[in-house]
Amino acid sequence: MQQFFKKTLPVAITLAFSAVSAHASDAAGEFSGYFRAGVGSNDKSGKQACYGLEGVPKYRFGNECDLYGEFAYTKELAKSSNGASFVGTVMTSIYSPTSDVGSDNKLELAQMMVEAKNLPMLQGASAWIGKRFYDRPDIHVLDFKYLHGDGVGGGIAGIAMGPGKFS
Repeated sequence: MQQFFKKTLPVAITLAFSAVSAHASDAAGEFSGYFRAGVGSNDKSGKQACYGLEGVPKYRFGNECDLYGEFAYTKELAKSSNGASFVGTVMTSIYSPTSDVGSDNKLELAQMMVEAKNLPMLQGASAWIGKRFYDRPDIHVLDFKYLHGDGVGGGIAGIAMGPGKFS
């Protein structure tokens, strides 16, 4: 029994701390981020053993040997006397197919947008323009987004219509 805990406790601790998100704010704006890195070793004291499932490129907590992080900053740029405000967001992301930071890393500007909130004519909806992650429903355990609304554009989000809202 003691041998079981010696082997499983490090694995449980590693899984608990392998994905981290953080938020911090002050008068100047709000920072947020997410970071995930596959860490571990194999039973031969070598590198982490990664595996896949037939036809599935990734399976959460099964073979995450990659590294991914995103770091965002959001700030209210202007606010009018009627309560309308303009909020800017910029987010960078980094991806590496292995947990070793190397030459095949991908660093990109993932989001950069401005959003107009509380405009009287939009009656609670918000208008936005720029590059953003948008409406990303997914099958999280497979890390598969079956609808990608990401990209550069603009629109109005949260328009009240009957019992629901649409964008």
